[in-house]
This record gives sequence, C-alpha cells and structure tokens, in this order.
Amino acid sequence: MLNHEFIERRKVSIPLGVGTAMGIFVDHAETADMWDVEGRRFIDFASRISVLDVGHRHPRVMAAAEQQLRRCTQAAFQVAGYDACVALA
Repeated sequence: MLNHEFIERRKVSIPLGVGTAMGIFVDHAETADMWDVEGRRFIDFASRISVLDVGHRHPRVMAAAEQQLRRCTQAAFQVAGYDACVALA
C-alpha cells in the first residue's frame, strides 16, 4: 500500500486523539535512516522519541531484545512479574 492508502485506513481504525506528525508510514529503518512504504529515504530526526539516542536497530539493542524474546515474550507485568521489567525500572 502507498502512504495515502495507509492514511485512509488509519482514519477509520485509530481514534483522532492519537496523532501522527508525518504523512508517511515506515517500511523499515536502520540507525538514523528510515524508508517509507513508497521507498523514500528520510533522516529520522525524531527517533529519540521512540528509540532514544541509539537510532533504529542498534546492534546491542537488537541483541538484548533477541535474548529477552528467547526467554519470554510476556509483556503484561500486571499479570505476572518478570525480572527484566524490575531491572529496567
């Protein structure tokens, strides 16, 4: 799908209170770069909002995520606790 098709789908699926600054949908990202679903490359000056200052797919972050995924994918700490959440806090 193209960006405008995703935007139309978003309008009927996501509440209006949840904003999106850019009119693009990301296909993939690496370090400080991201590519939209139409193949255009962007420098992601806002990645700090979601991926801190390490950029997209930093090797150490990817390794830590993979290690956790191999152990457990439980994300509802309210149901059953797990050490990674306590350590992060």
